[in-house]
Amino acid sequence: MFKGDFYRLEPSNPQHGAWEVNSKDKQHAVVCYFYGLSEPNHGYYHVKLAGLDPDQLYEINGHRKLYGDELMNIGLPLTEDYRGREDQYWSQPKADFDTKIFELKAINE
Repeated sequence: MFKGDFYRLEPSNPQHGAWEVNSKDKQHAVVCYFYGLSEPNHGYYHVKLAGLDPDQLYEINGHRKLYGDELMNIGLPLTEDYRGREDQYWSQPKADFDTKIFELKAINE
């Protein structure tokens, strides 16, 4: 069971939805992002997070690492960069109302 502070977020695309739950100690967060209708050639989406420790480094889904202030002011990047790999982008299935889940864990380096 995960208990914490709940935030309804404002995605860069108003047709999408997002929410976030942060642990009370700001060491763990879960973000769910909900897409609307599929788009053939969409832009680079992001969503600004809330309630994180601005000085804390967070690992996102075990890969990318960003600081809390970056995630709250610039936003969590939602679109992978396919420059130079366009064939991979176009070969991916596109679905309406897709969902992405992100797990953020505080790390010390």
